[in-house]
Amino acid sequence: MADSVGDPAGLSSWADAASDVFGAAGRVMTHPAFSEAARALARGMLNLSASDPALDAIFKDAGRYVAAMWGFGLHQDGGLTLPRLKAACAASGLLSAGRARAQLHFLEYLGYLVRGSGGLRGATIYTPTPIFAAAWDRHFEAALSAVRPIAPDIALLLGPDGAVARQTYGRLSAAGYLVSMQREQPVPAFLRVFMHPYAGSHVLWTLLASDADPAFPPARAGPITIKGLAQVAGVARVQVARILKTAAAEGLADLDADGYVNFRPAAREEMAIFYAIQLAQTLAAGALAAREHGLARAG
Repeated sequence: MADSVGDPAGLSSWADAASDVFGAAGRVMTHPAFSEAARALARGMLNLSASDPALDAIFKDAGRYVAAMWGFGLHQDGGLTLPRLKAACAASGLLSAGRARAQLHFLEYLGYLVRGSGGLRGATIYTPTPIFAAAWDRHFEAALSAVRPIAPDIALLLGPDGAVARQTYGRLSAAGYLVSMQREQPVPAFLRVFMHPYAGSHVLWTLLASDADPAFPPARAGPITIKGLAQVAGVARVQVARILKTAAAEGLADLDADGYVNFRPAAREEMAIFYAIQLAQTLAAGALAAREHGLARAG
């Protein structure tokens, strides 16, 4: 596996992935380290949630997560204001522009944003606090660390020496994520069932952390209990039961009497695409950030 800066198989070779995300995702899926990287991403997010109550609250809700991500990106690229966040939300198709104000208020409540002045046409500018910056940087490190099995020289962006480059990575990642969501296409059942419901991501991460099936996407995960999943996710058992019931109704997964969740082929296919796209976007933004800060040669 390549480990040198500028190696054709290393980080710099992913710099053009942002222009063809689905092509890059196909490359990720055929990489021998895809399984290791995908599970590392799921486990990294799960560990962050367990260690930081504020991040846990953001990760539980898809709307909160994208608002935080785009909020950080907009701050890095001209300033975060309510009108700009509304426009990003509307363009994404994931949450309505009307929810943008509530998401800003929630981030204020967490102590992640403070209000200022001087925005375009008098709009209030929201500025990330040091608490937000530190928490979101841990989020960046978890995502970047996950792709290390695919591009070991991503290590250039990790640790104290990569802190400034990670800020650039965050801006590029948010922008790339927004562009990818603007493509007009139906929302896959996998996303509707596992990623959009409250704490659905926590349920999925816990299942992916299982060692029942070393392959990715796994055909089998567990053993689990509804009570145990609810405790990890920090929600009521009825919410976990609802997610699993919906997964069965959508033909995605079944919970057997032995406590194992069996993922059906449709779920495994969508899961592979979803995680490959996430990893490809991380590699693309990481490669561009490294290039911008002179940490790697152009591929």
